[in-house]
Amino acid sequence: MTEEEADKKRKRKNEERPQCQFFLVNKKRNCAMTRKIDQKFCAEHMSLEDANNQRIPCPLDNSHFVWKHKLAKHIKKCKVQKKEVNLDPWFVHNINGKVESQKERSFDEGEFSQFLQEFLSSYDKMQFPELETKEYTDSSIMIQQRLDLLTNKKHIIQQSSLIQHLEKNGLLGPKYRYMEFGCGRAELSRYIGQSVFDKDKSYPSFTLIDRTRPRLKMDSKIQKDFQELTKNEHSNVDCQRIKIDIKDLALCRLDSVNDPFIVVSKHLCGVATDLTLQCLENYKKTVSDSKLAGCMIALCCRHCCHYDNLLSGSKKFLSSNFDISEKQFNFLTKICSWATNGKRPEVSDQDGKDHVSGYSLAERKIIGLKARRTIDEARRASITNYTAHLFHYVSEETSLENTCLLLLKKS
Repeated sequence: MTEEEADKKRKRKNEERPQCQFFLVNKKRNCAMTRKIDQKFCAEHMSLEDANNQRIPCPLDNSHFVWKHKLAKHIKKCKVQKKEVNLDPWFVHNINGKVESQKERSFDEGEFSQFLQEFLSSYDKMQFPELETKEYTDSSIMIQQRLDLLTNKKHIIQQSSLIQHLEKNGLLGPKYRYMEFGCGRAELSRYIGQSVFDKDKSYPSFTLIDRTRPRLKMDSKIQKDFQELTKNEHSNVDCQRIKIDIKDLALCRLDSVNDPFIVVSKHLCGVATDLTLQCLENYKKTVSDSKLAGCMIALCCRHCCHYDNLLSGSKKFLSSNFDISEKQFNFLTKICSWATNGKRPEVSDQDGKDHVSGYSLAERKIIGLKARRTIDEARRASITNYTAHLFHYVSEETSLENTCLLLLKKS
């Protein structure tokens, strides 16, 4: 299917879909949500048509919304009430930081414009060297088979490059336990296992850490791969999944840290990266003999970072080099989103100068990348006892979020 045919198919699908008719002034288009056929607006905007149909935040957990007229019924069955006390020994509430829900702050255009000019001036003085792009391809048989079979190759290209970075730095082998933070389905762990077996004919062990239990997990497939590759149907690989928020994880209390381990993650979102780095710092302070062999995190979503959750070294770096404290940091995270903003085909790179910043889309992207780099360098400055490396592990065409933070033991 050509690109033109694909565009026509998408347009035809959108025309057939009952779209919400609420007009978004800021975006200059209608809301993209689907509405019921007999309604004019989607669920979020339905209250504009009927005052009785209001969606309000759940009083038990404002991360989700409920119908106002069904609130009493919802509270009786809300999952928040059913949460059990976590008695796992590695659970210590907020040991790595307390994550507050971020309320929308007042935005002063004058203050923002002043900060932007001061930030750009300070950034130019830093003269950071351009990050090197190191995109590698893993040569293991199963990775190559996936590259040949898949139409959308962007995820396997990223996984392949990350695995090769582990190998080139001596961090790929069966003697290690791989701890995947924010693992989701644990695809990265699965293909690390396949690659290790292809190279050493032996399997590593895994600890999978995530605060939710997603559908279509790879845990059973990791076991199936192990049994098929080792031709042993009656044995299982050591693969432990832990449901916990990183902010509550006392790493030193896990039995699995008694042997050499490596922390890995692909696209660890915003504040979760800072919580992970704090988790590792707390672990290193607690134990006399650290078994952490290395850490590899593919970074993303700097716009979701919180100032309170930065490591002390990161705050010091931002303060001394950019005069950034909490208020300025909120401006900085807003600017980070400019690096990954989507652009419709009919829009020119030079459009968008009516933006509050006065910069075009192309100029804002460059500034967004500078803001992103600043947060990454602040993280690098906070690392102790390990050498921190920053680089692009894939091209921008594969992923706009293409920066990797690699921690290696100092020799």
